Amino acid sequence: RMGDLRLSQEKEGEAEEYFRESLGIMRELVERDGSNVGWKRDLTVSLIRMGDLRLSQEKEGEAEEYFRESLDIMRELVARDGSNVGWKKDLVIFLKRMANLRVLQEQEEEAEKLYKEARDIRHGLE
Repeated sequence: RMGDLRLSQEKEGEAEEYFRESLGIMRELVERDGSNVGWKRDLTVSLIRMGDLRLSQEKEGEAEEYFRESLDIMRELVARDGSNVGWKKDLVIFLKRMANLRVLQEQEEEAEKLYKEARDIRHGLE
């Protein structure tokens, strides 16, 4: 939350410090107990925040690493419990983020696959 606040105040450096701290804490918690799905989900949020920050800094490669890791974890969570609608909605959001990045990288075919995957999941929720 502090990172988001600092971003809204246009204090990107301070925001990054908070995001990194949060990411480090979440990684440590997941490392301690990889079966804790709540911590894994929280880790994906920290990863997405760092990815968004990197994207805003035009560091697409780093953004991609964060987005890829968050997407992999969310796919794992959905595979574990396909009845969790919240996780499926998160997965749709993460897929769209990665697809948008692929468009920026001029990888239209990959973007289309990701958009279609997101659409199929979303339709399954209706």
